[in-house]
Amino acid sequence: MGWAESIIDGYLRPVRRLILRWPPIKDEKRKTKPFHYASLLTTLEPAEVIKQLGLPMHTVNNEDAVILAYSMLYDKRGGMIETEIKESKQGIGINKRSKKRFAAQQMVILLGSLA
Repeated sequence: MGWAESIIDGYLRPVRRLILRWPPIKDEKRKTKPFHYASLLTTLEPAEVIKQLGLPMHTVNNEDAVILAYSMLYDKRGGMIETEIKESKQGIGINKRSKKRFAAQQMVILLGSLA
């Protein structure tokens, strides 16, 4: 785990980007990739994250503990947003992309919402 150091433009508030990497779970049925990666974007300050998790405030000074706290807070939220997005896509029948061209896919989505 570590912080991405690149400049992020286009957001109204300052954004922190945490990059996570972990080894795959061994599965005999699927081909395994060397590592899995994820990127977490957040506008929360370290003190807010520590407070929400109920950790001692002196851990704000420990960078490793703060990084771990961000990932723990993300895990605690339960993925409700992703589930809602998936459910709304399934409701209008666009759970996967069917057209190669972007404009054609947009038309399929618009026709689906119109129906």
